[in-house]
Amino acid sequence: MLAAMNAQRKQALVAIIAGSKGSLTEYSLTQAVTDLSAYQHAGTLGGALEGIQVDASAKAQSADAAIARLRNISYGPDDASSRIVKWLYPTASTVASGVGLDASGQPVNVDPARVVSLQTELNKLGLDIPIAVLLDDPGSTTTRQTIIKDLSIP
Repeated sequence: MLAAMNAQRKQALVAIIAGSKGSLTEYSLTQAVTDLSAYQHAGTLGGALEGIQVDASAKAQSADAAIARLRNISYGPDDASSRIVKWLYPTASTVASGVGLDASGQPVNVDPARVVSLQTELNKLGLDIPIAVLLDDPGSTTTRQTIIKDLSIP
């Protein structure tokens, strides 16, 4: 709770410091009083609880959106997803249903270094999604093509 209170005070202090750098016409006395009041409230237990509720609400909305997106994915492999899967399973003779198989039809392991490279690329693109979602999501076609180009996937 103390960390939430300190974080909220710092956020309120940003407005005060930014305002104090401007002229009186840019940062009025009324605005300064309002900002000081917000700073005072941010340091209270009530202010901390409000901040926690706002943060929890934002996280819940984000999670709800991710859940809805994941529930609506219907797998339809395209050329790009097939190329990425083949690249992830370099020792596979064939790939069926997103899994690499050897010549006898037994599953083979993915190349861990390539998994790390792919996850790093997803992070670089600002995507916090599992690799399976990248491969399955019909809306990620452009992202898959970008990854193929960026990682030089044959």
